[in-house]
Amino acid sequence: MSTVRKMSSPIASTVVYLSVLFLACADLTLRACSKFSRLELSLFHHANVQNDDSFAASLIISLSSPESAVRIDAEEKLISFARTSAARRQLIIRELLKSVGKQQELDGNHRVLKNSFLYWKSATNIFAELNALEAVDVLIRCVHCSNGWEGNMGEPPASYALVRLGKPILQRLFEALKVESDAYKRMKIVLCIARIGGPEAIVDLEQALRSERNKDVRKIIKFNLSEMRSN
Repeated sequence: MSTVRKMSSPIASTVVYLSVLFLACADLTLRACSKFSRLELSLFHHANVQNDDSFAASLIISLSSPESAVRIDAEEKLISFARTSAARRQLIIRELLKSVGKQQELDGNHRVLKNSFLYWKSATNIFAELNALEAVDVLIRCVHCSNGWEGNMGEPPASYALVRLGKPILQRLFEALKVESDAYKRMKIVLCIARIGGPEAIVDLEQALRSERNKDVRKIIKFNLSEMRSN
């Protein structure tokens, strides 16, 4: 029995030593793998960001296509892509605003859009679909921009988008109405306020009527106030 005890003691010590060594090596391996995984995930995220940027850029370029099917497809993909995450929504809105800023006809000084109407129509639809309050100032700047046609076919795309953004932008529309020097633009802003409607819109137009001097703008305000009060 003593012989067995003497032999088992060194063996037991060896087993314990090897176990500790194995656990230490396993721990180092896990740490190394963990660091590698974090690095790999970081690189993967960076690659995805670059892919998101490229994807968005190519679709925004497609909004200028003369082919209706191409534009509609790009619109739908941009909207769907933006809805997958808050970061992607911000990316699409930011890049689309940059793109709009590069369009000379969309500087607010062109009532008739000869080259960029279809692009602008697509851009405003995307802003409205994404509830892009970030784009309100740009939309107001071109609230009057259209294709020069009369009736519904010539309705400024930005007007539709602003109305769809609704009550949260009433104050910004009213502020724009007070400082806008162009009477035609003021008429378009009045129409946006009236179409959004509600008690706040009535108060805004009543206040605008007291300070408005242009007879055509006053006529538009009075007509819309009458319609709003009767409803």
